[in-house]
Amino acid sequence: MRVVLLVLGLVLGALGSAAYFVLVEDEEPAAPAPRASATPTFEQRSRLSERISRDRAALSDQGVYLVRAALEDDCVTVSLMNPTPANVAYVEQRYKGACVQREPGALEKRCAETTRGLTRTGTVVVPNLFELGLVEATKRVLAEDLVFTTECVGDQATGPFSPSAAPDTLLRVSAQCPAPGERVRAGTEVAIQARAILPGGFEHQLGALDRAATGTDSPCGDGRNPRG
Repeated sequence: MRVVLLVLGLVLGALGSAAYFVLVEDEEPAAPAPRASATPTFEQRSRLSERISRDRAALSDQGVYLVRAALEDDCVTVSLMNPTPANVAYVEQRYKGACVQREPGALEKRCAETTRGLTRTGTVVVPNLFELGLVEATKRVLAEDLVFTTECVGDQATGPFSPSAAPDTLLRVSAQCPAPGERVRAGTEVAIQARAILPGGFEHQLGALDRAATGTDSPCGDGRNPRG
């Protein structure tokens, strides 16, 4: 009997040692997972930039007005018309890897033509466009047998203004040239400037009476043409 008990004790001891060995082996820490790169790859940044650009309308629905998304060395730089703290946080949270600029952005404009001929002689009376939305203002211009521009002098648009982004629907005419009541030739181009105040107090402007369009800080000059 003593021999049997001794053998049983040795067997139980061996099993206990094996169990302890397995337990110790199982408790060893796992190898650390490889750390992800902090800087998105060029391909990742390219896809992100395209995604943000495609979401322009969806962002506008949230009151976030996109100017552009551009690739940089370590992120995608996003420029907004109205970079309020809430809008900046929203974009950075929605698009991981985006760096939102804190200063308001504006679309670049390059104009080759900055002058036009005098237009005083004529029989068409220039309508008053002040405070009108651009769609209504341009319809009135065209109805008087005139043309207009909201970008660069010489564009001579012959169809009503069509908003290209949501903020453009908020624009109201703030300046025009020739001035209201001027008599000009039929077909004369009316240069229009418009502005809007976006949520957060940021200004949005569009028009053909800034320096880029006219080459001067006195765009209407004699009231007949944007020359200075």
